[in-house]
Amino acid sequence: MTEVTTEFESWDEFNEFLKSASSSQLYELANKHNDCWVDLDFCKEDQMLMDEGGNLGDLIYIRVMGAPNTSSKTLEFGIDMGSQSTWHRAYLNSTIMESPAITTELLLKIPVDDYLDDCDTARQMFFHPLASIDVIKHVIDDYPEMIDRLHFTESPNQEEFVQKAQARWLEISETDRNPTSEEQEMLEIFLGIFSD
Repeated sequence: MTEVTTEFESWDEFNEFLKSASSSQLYELANKHNDCWVDLDFCKEDQMLMDEGGNLGDLIYIRVMGAPNTSSKTLEFGIDMGSQSTWHRAYLNSTIMESPAITTELLLKIPVDDYLDDCDTARQMFFHPLASIDVIKHVIDDYPEMIDRLHFTESPNQEEFVQKAQARWLEISETDRNPTSEEQEMLEIFLGIFSD
């Protein structure tokens, strides 16, 4: 039996609901507003929130993904639904990665395959506290252009990024598992462009 979700008439009413809603209420609300997000065809409530707040982070779907009681089931639903826009998908995935319900398994489901829009998502995933060897491998496999893209957008910080990435890899290798020789070589090739 599903719980009835509220229709919101004000920003305050919506904020109060997000604080106290159960995980099943939040899942139902995400499902109800899925089309508003995926197609960016805003319902009356989303339009009201967008008019008041002015950015994607104010939309019901995004706020549900960041709510305190959101479950990993809701996050997985959001990842699976994505968006027609890769920029919006990247925004959603960034919100999902900040959720307290995120897991290493869900990180592995997040796509990072768009050269323009997924650079920040890939970097956030690479340095995520729950990143594992497999998550790093996923980032490198799906977004091998990340270093090139970072060079294009932030060339003065490239060496710093490579050093941080190497340090993160060593840290994960000690807490997760030892990387295979192939995985070690993969990382060296990935970072090697800027360490020559």
